[in-house]
Amino acid sequence: MRQAIAELNKQLPAWMDTAVVPGLSLAIIQAGEMVWENGYGVADMNTKEAVTTETVFEAASLTKPMFATAVMQLVEAGVFDLDTPLLTYLSEAERRAERLFDQDGDVAEFLFAFVPNEPRLHQLTLRHILSHTPGFRNWTDAGEPLQFFFTPGARFSYSGDGYNLLQKIVARVTDQNPVAMMRERLLEPLGMIHSGLTSQEVARLPMATKHDKQGKTEAQSEWKTMYAAASLLTTAADYGRFLLSLLNPQPTNPACLRPGTIAHLWQPQVQVNWNVPRRDDWPLAEPELLPDVAWGLGWGLQTGGNRLAFWQWGDNGSFKAFTLGLPDEGTAVVMLSNSKNGDTLWRPIMQVLFGGDYPALDWLEKS
Repeated sequence: MRQAIAELNKQLPAWMDTAVVPGLSLAIIQAGEMVWENGYGVADMNTKEAVTTETVFEAASLTKPMFATAVMQLVEAGVFDLDTPLLTYLSEAERRAERLFDQDGDVAEFLFAFVPNEPRLHQLTLRHILSHTPGFRNWTDAGEPLQFFFTPGARFSYSGDGYNLLQKIVARVTDQNPVAMMRERLLEPLGMIHSGLTSQEVARLPMATKHDKQGKTEAQSEWKTMYAAASLLTTAADYGRFLLSLLNPQPTNPACLRPGTIAHLWQPQVQVNWNVPRRDDWPLAEPELLPDVAWGLGWGLQTGGNRLAFWQWGDNGSFKAFTLGLPDEGTAVVMLSNSKNGDTLWRPIMQVLFGGDYPALDWLEKS
């Protein structure tokens, strides 16, 4: 790995320049230990402020596996069951009205804006949402109702809506603010001191600026509330600490899941397919499946070549992120960029570090 890191450091500045990627944060784990963390390029093309290991990036959908881990802690505690319909955990009045109530019994907010009397709502489970099989599209357009497009569990279709819906249910059942839950269960015990789920939490930290394809700066997003699907603000090193809790769990650390639970995260639940929500023919009833790409609980999986890998990508427009780990080797990489072009770097970086083929990247690039 030392030789691979040296080669990467030699090649990466030129790759970034060619791809017009101003800044990158990188962390590498080997044999269950953090062996490399570094910042490359600039956080802002206007100020030329350098990216350091403490520069915060939007991690986008890398939020999902972290939230899934916090939820699996609740499963271990007996608060939730993977296969019990989620509506079971709400009061009869809430199930009937499809609204959340506050502690005094007053209407707090809509929980669901589904098609009225939708029977599939009562089939929806935690396993469906964590494996991206709830039956929703990825994102519902503003002003449109969240609705089912197929029966939960019938097929894979990546859904941020599912995670944000689950956040509401978890908050109601635990009676805890989601941000407080994430800090208590993961950020603080893992020492992720340069991370937050809202913009306010990282307001005093150095923040990368997002850039378009031409390298021009864009206005920053403001995450006023937490979104379980997309709002994590972090560094590559901090996210690496989260990965270490899975690759090298410490029994004395309350953030770490039990080994059996961790293994369950990486068991394939459903095969990925080529039919994604942004395609005109979505959703096909029987889409073409990818033999070597599946989804577990909270994680994408590569299952070919007798080499299991878990992975997740992030795309908040001009912040791109990617992480991939090899659990049998205790090895992983985290990459965060502040450019709409950032995803062009994932494959060459992976090739230098690990070699091999990446059907997960094939799926991302073609879908």
